[in-house]
Amino acid sequence: MRAVPDALRISCTGDVVRIDLPDGDVRLRLHSAPGGTRIGLQVAYRENRPSGRTWWSSWERSVAAPPASPSVGAVLTAEVAASRREFARELDSVRICEAALESPVDPAASTAAPRANE
Repeated sequence: MRAVPDALRISCTGDVVRIDLPDGDVRLRLHSAPGGTRIGLQVAYRENRPSGRTWWSSWERSVAAPPASPSVGAVLTAEVAASRREFARELDSVRICEAALESPVDPAASTAAPRANE
């Protein structure tokens, strides 16, 4: 998990790994499964502003390797990085929409055709 450089804290209790990040929390649960490891991921990311939004998700991945193998660690760090990128994209989309809604609208600039007699 060294590939999560800004982790504030990483703790492990039994088969659960918890990663505290500046922008959220990640919980990973490792299960031995036939042929490898099943990884359950739960993430919650928070926007850093007073009206901050929270984005959360959960999913599972399978890795054809034992829980303590480097292959499992690589999948874990890749999944955490991908979920953080997705959260950043979601925030960008929301900010673009908010900016569009906050822009003043000039009724004289409307391109709508006038209505017939009502």
